[in-house]
Parts: sequence; structure tokens; C-alpha cells
Amino acid sequence: MKKRLKLGLLGGLLALASLLVMAGCSLNKTADQIKTENNLNASVTYYANGGMFNNVPLKKEVTLWMDASVEAYPFDIPSDNDEDNADSLHQIDKGSMQVSRKQFIFDGWYHAVIDENTGKPAVSQATGSMVTLEENLVDFSVPLAVGDRLHLVAKWTTVQKVEIHLVADVAFTATVESISDKMEHNKDSNGTIIKEEKTVQNGDVIGLKTYSTRDNTVKLDGARSPAENANGATFLAYYFDEACTQPVLGEDLTIRPTDGEGNRIIYAKFITGDWTVIRDKYGVSDMFQKATGNYYLFADVDMGSTSVNPRTEFGATLQGNGYSIKNLKVAIGSTQVQVNGVYAVFGKLTATAKISNLTLENMSFNVESNPSKIKAFSAYFFCTGVESGAVLKGVTIKGGSMSVLKAVDATIANISWIENGEGGSWEASNYLFGGTTSDEAFLSTNTGVRVETAPTLTIEEK
Repeated sequence: MKKRLKLGLLGGLLALASLLVMAGCSLNKTADQIKTENNLNASVTYYANGGMFNNVPLKKEVTLWMDASVEAYPFDIPSDNDEDNADSLHQIDKGSMQVSRKQFIFDGWYHAVIDENTGKPAVSQATGSMVTLEENLVDFSVPLAVGDRLHLVAKWTTVQKVEIHLVADVAFTATVESISDKMEHNKDSNGTIIKEEKTVQNGDVIGLKTYSTRDNTVKLDGARSPAENANGATFLAYYFDEACTQPVLGEDLTIRPTDGEGNRIIYAKFITGDWTVIRDKYGVSDMFQKATGNYYLFADVDMGSTSVNPRTEFGATLQGNGYSIKNLKVAIGSTQVQVNGVYAVFGKLTATAKISNLTLENMSFNVESNPSKIKAFSAYFFCTGVESGAVLKGVTIKGGSMSVLKAVDATIANISWIENGEGGSWEASNYLFGGTTSDEAFLSTNTGVRVETAPTLTIEEK
């Protein structure tokens, strides 16, 4: 059996006073003097790596000094007993110190990879755990040498993992992690997780995440698909429930283990087709830059101070899913407005345009012409015209504003403000669709465009 530590602990293990008393020295001696007098010429620092010593959360590391000529290691080898492992509690210096971590099994001590800048174990940016030399499980039978300064890291295996289950209406091919029936990653000879291209369907496990040793969490990437190269399907979001009514929200989509047994299950919803999912104002801006493709609005989006340029034409599919784009600011400057030009937020809706179940709330359109040059142009709030084949269904305009700067003698075609007893209203056929003959088809309370609250109109003359 190994010799017990005779001279005490220097650092976070015990109070300095205890060290001095155990060493039999006066309290007015420095730590360096004590080390010199007692030939403490080697040290070992143990790092809990997400765990803690003696169940004290702030005790994350322990440094011990000893005489290398008489001491091998200050800690006994932790027990490999299965019953001990189940409790994830290990006595590593009999009678004095234990290392433990809830929800994790202790796998042993490993030599650390040291960060040259900090002198501490390097930390993986991906997992938050300390980086260890995997092939160098500590051999406690090897004696210490004079001058040794060892850094040993506790390695843990999570009791629970996070399983990513697929929710999809159709089967599709994709590249996913290779997972065994025992819910373990299949790895190659280098320890790298194998990924495979296969057909996946509703209910399949397509990902497996291990809790970080740093903070006992899994952090998902809500914008990155857990199934790469999905053919005919698009990742939408993560959910806590299979019915996909409780989305995993937050900036970092943090998942913590449950108190019960078994792995945590998170559901990844995929929608049929190839879509660009709009999750924020940058997605809306991207759509206005391209104006082609398929766009799927995931939630209400507030554009804030972000503005976009109006479209000359719009031919994309925009599925609003009942959500709103709020405070969309669209502006065209004086250098862009041309004589007899025609302008609107969406420009001309081409035959491929399909906009559905969308509310445009407090949208503003600002047109600024050059009063000295531009004497005639046309301006519309929504679009300049609609080609045959375009689809508008369930689109609501809720408030907003349109402002136009023009020369005093300039003509602005197709804008009219009809005065009535309540102060006035826009004439829909003139400010929505540019006088297209299909106005009636798109102005309905059930389909097409509905004006819930009329935007205001301001015309400034210079």
C-alpha cells in the first residue's frame, strides 16, 4: 500500500495553518521555507474538470507538495468498483479528499494538455472540458521525480446523454452521426465520430450529444441542421416535445439533464422541401436582396432600425405561417428615382411569386425624388403590378406609412387619398397593385390582401 502523505497540503486542499501544524513548523515561516526545510521537491495538481472536491462547488483544483524520495503519489488510485462508479463519488486520498460530479461517472485521472499562455490545462472550445492526453491514463505506480510538476485532470462519462430524434412528414436522405443500438457513437480508429449518408424517417435518432464537463449542459446550434445535406427537407427547429409545440429557445439553446433515469430526448423538426428559414431581421434582408427562392418565416421578426431597398420585382415564395414582419423600413433615394419610374416595396409580383399568411405591421416606404429633375413617376405601397400566376393569400397590411418627396409641379401617378367623414382613406386599387386588372382577385377578407389599418400618406413638395 502506498505511503500516506506526511507533510500536509499546500494550496486549496487544507488551510495553510493546517499545513504548518502538520509540518511541525512555526507559523512565521513562509511556504517556500517549509518546502525547502522538508525537501518538498515535487508537486501534483489535480483538476476536478467540472466536478468538485469534498462536495464543495468552489473547490475545483488541489495542489499537493511532497518529498519525491519517499512519496510516489499523494492520492490513492480511485476505486473502479461499479457500485462506487454508480454514485460518481471517489475517495482519492483516504480520509481527506473526495472528487465527485452529479450525473457523471468518474473515468480516471489523465495528464493534462497545458495551455502555454495560462500554465493551466487547455480547455476545448467545443465541449468546455479540459484537454487530456487520452493515451496517458496516469500510472500511479511510477514514482515521482525531483522537480516534477504534474497536472492531472479528472475525466468523466455522462450518465445521461441528449438524443436528437427526427420529426418529419417524409423520409429523406442525409448525412447523420452513426449511432449504435446502445446509444453510443460509432467511432473510427482515431476516436472521431463516424458520419454516414442514409435514409432517415420520422422517429429516427439522428444525433447524440454529451453533456459538457464544464457546466453539465448541452448547447445546441439552432441555425445548424443535425442532418447535413438533407435531400428534399429543411431543418426548422429543436423542440422539447414530439408534437413540436414547445420550442427550445434562447441564444445558446441550453439543455440540462433531467433528474430521472435515461437519456434526455430533444426533437428536431424538418419541413418538406428546400427552404431558407427566416429567423431574424437578417433573414428578411437576405430575402429582399435575392427575391427568388423559398422562404419560411419561423417567428415574428422586428426589423428595428434595419432598412432594405425596394424590389424591382419579386418572384419568391414567402410562407408567413401566420407571423408578422414588423417595422420593415423600405427607402429609395433621390439618385435612384428616374423619370416615369415605377416603384413599390415588392416591385412587380412575377408569375412565380407566392406570398401567404403574412402580416406586414407598421411597414414604411419612403420615396425621395430629385425635385429639379424628376417631374413624373409612379409610387405604390405594396407592388407595382401582379403577373398572371402570382398567388397572394392571407396577407394583411396593418398600419404603416408612405412618404413621398416631389417637385411642386411633379406628377405622382396612381396615388390617391379619398376624403371621407373620418378624415380619409387610401384607394386600395391605386396604392396596392398599381392599377392592375386583377385587383379584385387579390382584395378579399379571405384571400389576397386585407388592409386592417390603413397606412398614412405624406406628400412633401419642394
